Amino acid sequence: MRKVLLVLALLTLSACSNEQADLTMSSQVASEEVKSEEVKSEEVKSEETTNSKFYGDLSTDGTNVVDKDGNVVQLKGISTHGINWFPDYVNYDLMSEINEQTDINTFRVAMYTEDYNGYLNTDSASQQELLELIDQAVEYAVDLDMYVIIDWHILNDSNPLNHTQEAIEFFKLMSSKYGDLDNVIFEICNEPNGDTSWADIEQYANQVIPVIRENSDNLVIVGTPTWSQDVDQVEPLDFNNVVYTLHFYAATHKDDLRAKAQTAIDNGIPLFVSEFGISDASGNGGIDTDEADKWINFLDENQISYVMWNLSNKDESSALIKSSVTKTNGFTSEDLTDSGNWYLQHVGKNQPKKEVSPTKREDTPVTSEESKDDVSFNVVSTWDGGGQYEAVINNSSNSPLSDWKIKLVFNNSFELEDSWNGKFTQNGNTITITPEDYNKQVEANGTVEDIGFTVKADQELDLKTIQLV
Repeated sequence: MRKVLLVLALLTLSACSNEQADLTMSSQVASEEVKSEEVKSEEVKSEETTNSKFYGDLSTDGTNVVDKDGNVVQLKGISTHGINWFPDYVNYDLMSEINEQTDINTFRVAMYTEDYNGYLNTDSASQQELLELIDQAVEYAVDLDMYVIIDWHILNDSNPLNHTQEAIEFFKLMSSKYGDLDNVIFEICNEPNGDTSWADIEQYANQVIPVIRENSDNLVIVGTPTWSQDVDQVEPLDFNNVVYTLHFYAATHKDDLRAKAQTAIDNGIPLFVSEFGISDASGNGGIDTDEADKWINFLDENQISYVMWNLSNKDESSALIKSSVTKTNGFTSEDLTDSGNWYLQHVGKNQPKKEVSPTKREDTPVTSEESKDDVSFNVVSTWDGGGQYEAVINNSSNSPLSDWKIKLVFNNSFELEDSWNGKFTQNGNTITITPEDYNKQVEANGTVEDIGFTVKADQELDLKTIQLV
């Protein structure tokens, strides 16, 4: 049914003249009002998915993105460079490879507005081509059960208020065509910058989001001041299912920006990293994998979705494909840049993972990289529908360790059932453990064992990271 819906939308679009594709879209939108009973969202949402990374209809709950059952989910994605420069990377074979070979479930379509051949800086024929690229990306994503972000990629236009009416017309069109599809996410302003304030963004969003809400309750991503970094300035908008953009480039943005992100989280703001890189903020220069790893740990601990920039062979360090590689699918690790291979290590299937002791207490422990003290995660026993696990702290230093905290992040979902020898809290796929009064202190060269718990789960827990704080 989803492919039928997209074919219907594409046929409707192709029937429109170039004149209807210019900035006066109102007549085109009216002609594309094809919401018959057979394209209602209930039919789309009821269809079974074969992709375990697809969670169906998304919404927000507190600072988290959740599925229809209220389970916390974390999207992982990849962003095109501007489709006005690099249209050929919107192709089915590439998106299928990404879907099959990695943990990526989200494809961001970056459509620049004022820059070269951008939507607001070109003729109606080129504008139509950009719309058709979006159509193709949505069609492919629907077929593959992937999420797709339609990104109104402001950059040189700085303040989204500069083109409010054009954005209203664009998102009226997009939401009328795709608002009933679970997998479409609307990003209404990529990186507000210059002197743009949160008040400006709020004024803009309060005009654009109601147009989307006339047709769709899907997730909306809203940019934040200073190239989507000042998330600590956000005051929540009065709409459901809105997340706020955090962008970072690891070689430039470090502890200071993570502190802003933490402030936003503490203020109850749901964040979404719709763009990041591991180069400097220019998108070029040297990369910083150590700082990038810290960012990924932070995002995983807080269950924040993230999308990496950029899927192109542009000759810059943030591009994921080497500039010498001209093909647009069928990539191997040899075709990827250092940025591309770093991301593949994090999201690629069948990539080397941190070893986790599989079945026995005496197996080699997983060691926290953040501390000289060792913390191990052990599988005690498993059974159909659950298992018993434990953490063990080994203080190898000559000083006591006090008021410890353990964070365990898993790759699969579960329900914490019982626990002992610690105070356990669960947030999505993350367990945080703090001590009881009797084991707050781990003596020098001492050990605290059997920090244990049981879970309900469809499969054995797959540990992603473990950290002793």
